[in-house]
Amino acid sequence: MERVRSSPAPTLVSRTTGIERPAFAAAFDALPAPRTAWNAPDDALVLASGAAATLTASGPDRFAAIRTGADELFDTGDVHAGTEAARPRLFGGFAFHEGGCDGDPWGPFPEARFVLPRVQVTFADNGAWLTVNAVGDDA
Repeated sequence: MERVRSSPAPTLVSRTTGIERPAFAAAFDALPAPRTAWNAPDDALVLASGAAATLTASGPDRFAAIRTGADELFDTGDVHAGTEAARPRLFGGFAFHEGGCDGDPWGPFPEARFVLPRVQVTFADNGAWLTVNAVGDDA
């Protein structure tokens, strides 16, 4: 598993503050590409950008490797989210088959890749929230 980290035991620092609810289009335009938008049923809408950390894995153990990497990342966390909705989250996915896919458009993607965004804007029932995440010795 490959990790964008500066030490074997990274430090995650995550801070959240409530903000005036921006128009979604304005928040989208304010964040640099590439961006992630996520909205699950009965959950907050999250708009995210950048990468504080990236977890990748391959092979038959990729699911367990990502789980272990996520546990290691969040276990070191100094997280002050202010609300559960604005907690730091990993966004990504897994290839359906070991070995990934050949050709367009999926060929360039690893078998498993998850990103902890550098910045996320959360639109929740209890308000809008700005979360900034950093990982590493300088966090």
